[in-house]
Amino acid sequence: MPRKKDIGNGKTGSKAQRSKVEKVDKNTHKKGTEKSKEQDTQDHRPPKFKFVCQKCGLCCKNETISITFTDLDRWVVDDTIYRVTHLLRIEEVDGKLKIILKKDDDGICNLYHRDNKNCTIYETRPIFCRAFPLGFDGENYFLKSTKCKGLNRGEMTKDQLKAIRSDAFDEHIAARQVDRVFPILQGLILNKLLEQSKELMDKISDAKQNEELKE
Repeated sequence: MPRKKDIGNGKTGSKAQRSKVEKVDKNTHKKGTEKSKEQDTQDHRPPKFKFVCQKCGLCCKNETISITFTDLDRWVVDDTIYRVTHLLRIEEVDGKLKIILKKDDDGICNLYHRDNKNCTIYETRPIFCRAFPLGFDGENYFLKSTKCKGLNRGEMTKDQLKAIRSDAFDEHIAARQVDRVFPILQGLILNKLLEQSKELMDKISDAKQNEELKE
């Protein structure tokens, strides 16, 4: 009959059991450390984007409000175009030609109502204004201005955050379209003006020659 020490949990069995327990302890410690690091990372993450417009007019004064073809098309459909045409200007911004909204003598957008502190075309305002202060560069969302008084005010729902991100994305796409197409349109318009100018000069020249022949 085998001796008792050779049956059941002998020395070999005890080592295996201790190894198993130590392995479990290490895994538990590892998971605990990873969880602690994850929690630490979460604690140091930037605060969630929150924004509630304060109607202060600061962006209407400090920002160059670019207009896209999307805005123009929408304004033609809803007849807003007749209210803004006299305010549209073509200017060079950061080395690129842009369609922008003219500002008043005090440097504030003409569409900002000083008394009501609201945009007079708020429901159909430019996509730039819809997305502000959030921007999109093709890869990441970013803040166009850290001085906006609406930042970190109130709470934003998931739907509100989704909507403003969608506006920022759409603005990026629309702005790229302007950058690509506008120089071509400018060239076509310039060529047309040159052709008309040449035709006018030719008519003047022909008329002058006819007068000289009569004399």
